[in-house]
Amino acid sequence: MMQDYAGLLRPTDKVGFSQFPRWCYTPVKNRTEDGAQKATAGLDPACAASGECEFYASWVRLLRSVGITALRDPDSYPQTTFLGVPVRIGVMAVLSSSFAPSRDKLKLRFPTPEKVKISDRSALILDGAGISIHSLDLDGALEIYAAPGAEVMIKGLVVKNRGWAIESLQDAAAVSEPVRMRGFVINKMQTERLVFDKPGRYTVDGGVTSSL
Repeated sequence: MMQDYAGLLRPTDKVGFSQFPRWCYTPVKNRTEDGAQKATAGLDPACAASGECEFYASWVRLLRSVGITALRDPDSYPQTTFLGVPVRIGVMAVLSSSFAPSRDKLKLRFPTPEKVKISDRSALILDGAGISIHSLDLDGALEIYAAPGAEVMIKGLVVKNRGWAIESLQDAAAVSEPVRMRGFVINKMQTERLVFDKPGRYTVDGGVTSSL
């Protein structure tokens, strides 16, 4: 374990360290019951529910850091509780490692971040190294997938639909164990899905999709 590493060092070994913000470390290591008890004691729950919600929030923070200031700080999201574990729910963002392997790459994917608007209730999934978002107004759920060799430029896209909602688990017997552990389900009511599965250059320019 990492705690044991120091015991392997000699007095003459040189040691350095890097310090990151607390949100960069989001373990999922506790049972739900233990996580609820830790939360009551003022500690990080470090369980499935908190880990997943903090994962989404970490992407929101990174998106804000590259200039998408229309996004709200996740610390200001409303708080709710699942199986005794308090979490904050807002934008559900998942960006693949091919899309954004680093913050520098992420910044290149959003060359005009001031033209990107994402509402608190939105879900955004981006997967593919060739995607660039120049202008987007999202109020709902959007998934964009680009195969290797596909260069996709999003310009002036407006998406408004019912989106996704995180809801309390009602029937534990009807879901898998990972879902039971987190205590909630994601109700995917409506999603705009753009798939570019062949190499080439594509532009989505001025499109509007609305199905509220």
